[in-house]
Amino acid sequence: QGKIFAMPTLVVKYVACLLAVGSGLPAGPEAPMIHLGAMVGRQVSAHDSFIVTIGGYLPWVERIFEKYRNEKDARDFVTAGTAAGVASAFGAPVGGVLFALEEISSSWSPSLTWKVFLTSMVAASVTCMIISAHAMAEDHLAFIGTIQRSSIEFYQGETSSNNLFVLLPATVIGLVAGVIAAGFTGANLYLIGLRKKYVMKATWRRILE
Repeated sequence: QGKIFAMPTLVVKYVACLLAVGSGLPAGPEAPMIHLGAMVGRQVSAHDSFIVTIGGYLPWVERIFEKYRNEKDARDFVTAGTAAGVASAFGAPVGGVLFALEEISSSWSPSLTWKVFLTSMVAASVTCMIISAHAMAEDHLAFIGTIQRSSIEFYQGETSSNNLFVLLPATVIGLVAGVIAAGFTGANLYLIGLRKKYVMKATWRRILE
């Protein structure tokens, strides 16, 4: 279990994802980016990370990261790294924060919110800067191959002109989705109550379930 965040795993997964996406295989970088971000976050507080190796040559690096080598900070860095992976893959810092809040973190605090959001903002900004730099290099250096943005991320060029009439179907969709979501939540809470009342009281009922 500890090897899922190890440095060799990070290197192998990064190279494998790079080759798979770059060769045009039907595989996207989004899900691997989430795991890659988590691994990078874990390396900050891991006792056998590359930072520890660097710290052997640069003691001041080791002193900076030494105080983060505990379980709480390890979980927080994994959470922040996961959010950074989502933000980088989709260009959505807020989406990264929400994903980490809903799916990753077992405990949340106001201080963790701004740390994760800052990490997501930096990740998304760096990604945009690299894409922009690559586009500029394409214009000036002929030997750099043209990259198809649609092949590496969810992207659709603007092909229609929006106007005020688009607000009507958007409003209808929002209302319908809100009603469905409220109904789902209510039904889910009702079923949870029934489960606690009738299923959880008997072992054979839990087995049958």
